[in-house]
Amino acid sequence: MKGLSILRFVQIVFCFPIIILFATAKMSSIEQIIFIALFTLYTIIYEVIFLTLSKRKRTTKRSSS
Repeated sequence: MKGLSILRFVQIVFCFPIIILFATAKMSSIEQIIFIALFTLYTIIYEVIFLTLSKRKRTTKRSSS
């Protein structure tokens, strides 16, 4: 599980800014703001769902043993 945490950290800190940089290179200011806001919102929602599901799986495994 520790490897997954490190992988998520690397993805958020290094990969997402590069994706945003390349994706917004030819956009106007307002388009950049909208894209970054939507991308950030999507990432936050995805992480919340991911963390909720992983906690639920861990709880299920503990209670069944």
